[in-house]
Amino acid sequence: MIGIIINSILIVVGGVLGLLVGNRISDKVQSFMMSALGLCIIFLGIQMALEVRQVPVVLCAVTAGAAIGQALEIDEKLVAWGNRIDAKFAKGDGPKPMAAFIATSLVYCIGSMAILGPLQAGLTGNIDTLLVKGILDGVSAVIFATTLGVGVLLSSISVFGVQTLIFLFAKILAPFLTDAVMQDLTSAGGIIVMGIGIKMFFDKKDLPVANFLPAIPIPVIVYGVASLLGFSL
Repeated sequence: MIGIIINSILIVVGGVLGLLVGNRISDKVQSFMMSALGLCIIFLGIQMALEVRQVPVVLCAVTAGAAIGQALEIDEKLVAWGNRIDAKFAKGDGPKPMAAFIATSLVYCIGSMAILGPLQAGLTGNIDTLLVKGILDGVSAVIFATTLGVGVLLSSISVFGVQTLIFLFAKILAPFLTDAVMQDLTSAGGIIVMGIGIKMFFDKKDLPVANFLPAIPIPVIVYGVASLLGFSL
């Protein structure tokens, strides 16, 4: 658990530093930084997506996941929930805390390191991956908080919650998360991350990125079913 705690704390530390820096930067510069941040996230998503092992599996995961998410209206419900809270706490036209929380939580909780880190910690006690992820998250939190505001700090809660669940169920999850599964799971996650970057860069508030979230577990299901049927992917 210590690695997960460190990861969460580093996000808070980075976020606080970003808030201190952000107060000294003009709105025009912050707006341009937001566009630059969107491009960086798109690049990160592309890098993750290129880890694909079986393209049909990833395409199936993303399209089926999008259909499920759209039917459940995941993004719409998250946005409505966030807007209600932002209406109470956000000031004027400034950064919306819950919008920042949702965006950064998606970035921090999707990807191979977000899964492998707590998985390794739960199985072997090795926290090296979590420490590396914590440093990367902390550095990016500085940039995120500079432009997105205090909501970035709240993402430490979701990171702690998600990674703790993986840590606690590591022995159950490990047999299903083979290298092949992790590659396609990461690739599907990369497409979602690209969506976050596109939404930020083009300021497309109507792009329902969270509706793609059901795509994440689908590669695990596909590989599991294939294994039961005797097929090798």
